[in-house]
Amino acid sequence: MASLSLQGIRKRYGALDTIHGVDLDIDSGEFVVFVGPSGCGKSTLLRMVAGLEEISDGRLTIGGRDVTHLPPPQRGVAMVFQSYALYPHMTVYQNMAFGLSLAGTDRAELHRRVTQAAEILQLGPLLERLPKALSGGQRQRVAIGRAIVRRPQVFLFDEPLSNLDAALRVQMRIELARLHAEMQATMVYVTHDQVEAMTLADRIVVINQGRIEQVGTPLSLYHHPRNLFVAGFIGSPRMNFLPARAGHEPGRFVLANGGIEVAGIALPGLAPAAAVTLGIRPEHIELADDAPGAIPARVEVIEHLGNETFAHLDIGDDAQALLVARLDAESAVVRGQRLWLRLPSQRLQVFADDGRNLRPEVGA
Repeated sequence: MASLSLQGIRKRYGALDTIHGVDLDIDSGEFVVFVGPSGCGKSTLLRMVAGLEEISDGRLTIGGRDVTHLPPPQRGVAMVFQSYALYPHMTVYQNMAFGLSLAGTDRAELHRRVTQAAEILQLGPLLERLPKALSGGQRQRVAIGRAIVRRPQVFLFDEPLSNLDAALRVQMRIELARLHAEMQATMVYVTHDQVEAMTLADRIVVINQGRIEQVGTPLSLYHHPRNLFVAGFIGSPRMNFLPARAGHEPGRFVLANGGIEVAGIALPGLAPAAAVTLGIRPEHIELADDAPGAIPARVEVIEHLGNETFAHLDIGDDAQALLVARLDAESAVVRGQRLWLRLPSQRLQVFADDGRNLRPEVGA
């Protein structure tokens, strides 16, 4: 396996820049996930690494070798696409062996590689089947096996689970994690599903509008988001946001909706009346008695998920006044009930008007 380095990578279509000077180092054997909303440039960036898109500016190295302008077959990468792209008239064995056959690989070596990959992916009993006789998860494993037999330095995955149903996605996530642990391979994985990112990645790269917003471990991004975008994108349900302004007394904030004063942490340099956004995770909202600083709320929707309950709470007259709280599974809260909420000061994130997190040290 090999390390991967992107240095000032840009992608330009005519006068339009879509990737804006990306710098990123990926260690050998690391599982890195590119995550972001649709159209943010994550798949374009992956295709540039694969050689399927031309790099407009910058330098790409794999294993210390400059591959910026090399064609895909010479880069030492293998890519698994969203579509399985299997040949319907070929068996599983033939699909996995096809690329090696074209390359003129010795027949004995070809057989050894295919059977070894089939064993890793638990495809041994399926080698003589045609793709039409396979489930979606099995087809995706064949596509992954086709990449494994090439023995690439870097594996690239472009939303490989998006065509699967929910149960199969969970199963395939486990299989991918097991595959990475077994092979210790360098893997770069693209998804818009932040749950996939959180469960698979050694590190997550959050991309927005062709720029990297933050790079870190799943938990570091969850607990210490650099800005409003990362805070809202990582986490399910997402972080709650409340427009507010700094109070005249340090460490106090006044909610824009309802004018309720909330206790926070004094932040040096934050001027009184400065516009801010308060952020708090659903699991950190507490039910409270009617007391100074408590927020009145009305339960709009209850979601019972078995192991936990989500309460959607209305604290005002607009969409920005809706909060989601994660409650105990046995919570007796019902729709229409009126509650009082407390936002623990040690859990509050505070975002400046430009989106910067003024309390990035806040954690679990």
